[in-house]
Formats: sequence, C-alpha cells, structure tokens
Amino acid sequence: MAESKAFDARRSTLGETLVHLGLVDAEQLAHALRECDGDQKALPQVLVALGYSTEEKILKAVSLRLGIPYFTSFEGMIDPAAARRVPEFVARKRLAVPLFLSDDSMTVGMVNPIDLEAIHDLESHSGLRVVPVMTTLSALFAAVHEAYGGGTASLAPEPAAAAVAEAKGKVPRFQAEERSVVDTVTTLLQDAMARKASDIHLEPEERSLRLRFRVDGMLQEGRTFTKDLESSLVARIKILAKIDITETRLPQDGHLRFEYGGQKVDVRVSSLPLIHGEKLVLRILDSNKALKRLDQIGLSEPVLKSFSKAIRRPNGIVLVTGPTGSGKTTTLYAALSALNEVHTNVVT
Repeated sequence: MAESKAFDARRSTLGETLVHLGLVDAEQLAHALRECDGDQKALPQVLVALGYSTEEKILKAVSLRLGIPYFTSFEGMIDPAAARRVPEFVARKRLAVPLFLSDDSMTVGMVNPIDLEAIHDLESHSGLRVVPVMTTLSALFAAVHEAYGGGTASLAPEPAAAAVAEAKGKVPRFQAEERSVVDTVTTLLQDAMARKASDIHLEPEERSLRLRFRVDGMLQEGRTFTKDLESSLVARIKILAKIDITETRLPQDGHLRFEYGGQKVDVRVSSLPLIHGEKLVLRILDSNKALKRLDQIGLSEPVLKSFSKAIRRPNGIVLVTGPTGSGKTTTLYAALSALNEVHTNVVT
C-alpha cells in the first residue's frame, strides 16, 4: 500500500493548512472564502469575524504556512535605534513595529507579513531590507506604544489607575473568548434598538475598544471591549456591510440590514482610520419609525405649505439640514412618502 504523502504547509494554501491543522472544517473554509471572494490574505479576519477560529490560532497556522516566526509579545526585543529608522505615523499606518537592526536588515513585527506594499514602504523609509515576524494586533499596538516613547506597555493598571477605573463606572469588559464575535455583534445591534438609539459608535483607544450609543441626540456610554477583540469585531461588521475588510487606511461606507422584532432594520456603516485603529459609526435607519406623513412631523402650517410646494416643483433642490437627531431622515422619508404616487417616478 502506498504511503500517504506528507503534508507540506509551505506549498499549501492558508485555507488548506487551517483545515489540515483542524482549526476549521471544509464547510467553514468554503463559507469564509465566499465571504472574502477567495482572497487568502483576507481569510484570517473573515474566519475570526464568522466565529470559526481565533486570531492567535490562525496566526500560528500562518506562521507554519509561511515559515515566519510568531511572537505573542515583543517585550525586551525593541531597539530604539530601529524605531528611529521609521516614523511613528508610518508604523501605525502599516501596522508594523521596528524591532532591531542587523547589518543590512531590520526585523519588523507585523500582523500581515505578506503585505508587500507595507514592506516596501518600510524599506523605503529605513533604507534596509525588512525581515517580518508575526504577532497579534493587540501585541503590535503595545509594542508601538513602547517603541515610540510610551514606555513599557503593561496592561496591568497601577493601584491608583485601578482605583479610578473601579470608581468610574464598572463598565463590563468582554474578553474574546467569552462569546463569539457573531453573537457579540448581534447583541450590540439589538441593544441599540432596545435603547432607541440613532447611532452606534465603536471607538478604538490605546488599550480598549469603546462603545457608545446616541440616544435623543446625546451619547451614552456602553460596554468596553478588550483590544484583542477589536479587529474581529470590526471585521465582522465590515463583512455584514459589504465593506472591504483588507482596506484599513481609507474611510469606507457600507450598508447592512438585520431583523428586530419581526421588522427589517437598515443600518448605514462608516469606517474611519484613526491612530489606534478603525472607528465605526453605525447609523440606524429605522424606516418603520420614520414613515410619517408631513403633517405628523411637527411642521407649522406655513412651513408645511411652503415645504410641500417646494418638493413638488419640477426642478431644483431641497436641502434638509440640522444636527444629529433633529429629524432630517424622518423629514426626508415623509417627503418621499408624499411624492410616492402612481404617476411619479421616484429615484433614491
């Protein structure tokens, strides 16, 4: 009987390696590949966002696949001379941290060690050949903080800081392993609807991901997520909104729809790259709540007559402006509803 051929991770795709190691099954891999249009580079984020695996497990598999060392921490490895070779804004933009120098090369910690554009940019700034090693996003941010003058990025609070944190709010912090990313995003959307929120803000900070809801025009504090959950949480929302999860350096817009209380709810999603990660703003467009007649939205009689006349003119433009929560979307829905007649062609 012929011997089975030994598995060679370096000659296999990342997906094949993950299946061989038992991190995902063939069905889960096929689902993830459909979500990322077959792009193997985007596969790790998609698998985490779908709740099929964890960032650390996948990075270890990528390390095996590419033969690139994987580190859970860069403590004690950071040489200030290496950091001086690359400006901080470049390191943050490229999700990379210079570690140490040797002859004509510079070892760099990266989340995505096959990002050739990032490697080329780092080589251009440093004048050295880049040798990438791998780490998680949270470990990378901690290393960047240490490399560029923030001191040792210990996550353990000092006694005074711990006392302040305890007095501040007892805001629950959710670890990645406590629940799947899929469930977390679902709960987040349902929580926003229960609060009657108009917006959800996910704001990356140095060591955490802050969640806030806008209710009646005012922002309210929500949960605080640990940093290691940030990338998978953001990726999950971007997948639902049909946003390119591999693009982290440019603002993007998308749209998702979910069901709440037997009704479909539309959400407009905007992503914005910041120093500590990507900020997401989800604007809830509850069409059921917004579908009112013009005479039901509080316009005075003179304004109602003037506005109704303006929207029925054959040409021109009507601008509806105002701060968040002032009723712009409600007014526009009401205007479209008034114009939605058999003999009128409405394009949105």
